[in-house]
Amino acid sequence: MIYFIQAADHAIKIGHYLLSSKRRMRAMQTGCPLNLTLLGTIKGGKESEKALHSIFAKYKLRGEWYSMHIKPQVNKLIDCLPVRRLKEIDEELAVLIDDKLVNKLVAEKERILSFDWI
Repeated sequence: MIYFIQAADHAIKIGHYLLSSKRRMRAMQTGCPLNLTLLGTIKGGKESEKALHSIFAKYKLRGEWYSMHIKPQVNKLIDCLPVRRLKEIDEELAVLIDDKLVNKLVAEKERILSFDWI
């Protein structure tokens, strides 16, 4: 899964996790003086995370943290690409879905980022 976490009303972290998002949030909150909020998650693996990092590279602050100005685009991604349960789907199909997600993210890059940011 790919998660989007915002630190107070500031930077947004785009990351990937294999365990629960709640555990990841607790671990991150321990080392962060600002309140963290989970904006949402979408289905995706490491390749999808890398694609998102590339899409938002212009807004990168440090590491996996990006300017708060990407929040409208992040919200669109969360709305357009909701988490789907894959319990019945085997691992090979899950990889194909990840590839489709990467392709969709790349194809949607211009549409999602088509408006100017201050």
